[in-house]
Amino acid sequence: MITVTVAASDVNLTRLDTVKAELGIGDRGSDDKLKKLISQASGIVASYCNRVFALETVQETFRVRCGTHGLTTGRYPIAEITSVSENDADLSADDFEADLEAGIIERLRSGCVVRWPQGKVTVVYSAGYNLPADVPEPVERATIELVKQFYTSGDRDPLVRSETVEGAGSTDYFAPPTGGFTPDVEALLEPFRKLSNA
Repeated sequence: MITVTVAASDVNLTRLDTVKAELGIGDRGSDDKLKKLISQASGIVASYCNRVFALETVQETFRVRCGTHGLTTGRYPIAEITSVSENDADLSADDFEADLEAGIIERLRSGCVVRWPQGKVTVVYSAGYNLPADVPEPVERATIELVKQFYTSGDRDPLVRSETVEGAGSTDYFAPPTGGFTPDVEALLEPFRKLSNA
């Protein structure tokens, strides 16, 4: 179970000025619409990736059964671990080590990795990216591409690959990926997807 103790102030995965530059917009007439599209696209990307990208401080409780080697946190990359407790007893920094990028915390005894004992482990940590400044480039690019698609498509389907109007006309579509994105956006996001345990 994860409880957010310090929420992010910004969850957008790109900036308004970046999107405006991509679209070649110099005035402020579309700012409100673009801000809304950035917010929508950021939410869609986070949902597709099954992740929270924004830096937040959380308390996560694990119920360990039969002992386990590594605890995989629900949020990553980890920026800082504030505390770790095992069955309500605080551990020192020498009692665990973490792969911060992957969000894996291992129990140590005398410098050796051991199984976490059965019971409750509570970890307080900060994880994610300082948004939008530190968002991974592919995630930002995918978000920008979505905003551009939303802004320029109007009622047009972004999955249309080509249309022919000779005699009767025909439409050729990209095969929609599982997220409903265009293939280029899906390819950008695939390395950042967190697969659900369900």
